[in-house]
Amino acid sequence: MLAIGFIVLFLLLCKFPSSFLATLTGLVLGMCTSCAHNFFHQADKKAWRRFYFDLSLLSHRDWRVSHAMSHHLYTNSFSDIEVTALEPFINFLPAKKNFIQHTLSHIYVYLGIFISFPLEFIKRTVLVISGEQELLIETFSLFYNSFFFSSATMSPPPSSRS
Repeated sequence: MLAIGFIVLFLLLCKFPSSFLATLTGLVLGMCTSCAHNFFHQADKKAWRRFYFDLSLLSHRDWRVSHAMSHHLYTNSFSDIEVTALEPFINFLPAKKNFIQHTLSHIYVYLGIFISFPLEFIKRTVLVISGEQELLIETFSLFYNSFFFSSATMSPPPSSRS
């Protein structure tokens, strides 16, 4: 239902652009991505909702592996890559933080998230085109999403009347 809600809101946003609809669409996309996390832990046959993660242009397959190999083996510890990957810029572990980590990380963490989604999309596209990553059905969603999003936001050409 969340994925359908996102697509409906996105199409409404394309037809009637507004800050309110953009915010609502983004929130529903965030909920889809967050909801997908719960289904990474289930067997593949029951976990079709994990594909919600692909709507955000991230790879559910890549994230599922890194999440299981890092976070679930070393939950919230120094060996957890998800917790320590961005140190010293962002320190999630309880430790004394310097002024920048303590005060500014609340701002630049969102900038990093904002930038990381398109960068991940570009990285995966390059890997597929170069042949370093095989084209799986979920990888294909990259191209489907980009085609869908770009075609939905294109305005029709102006009609020429003489």
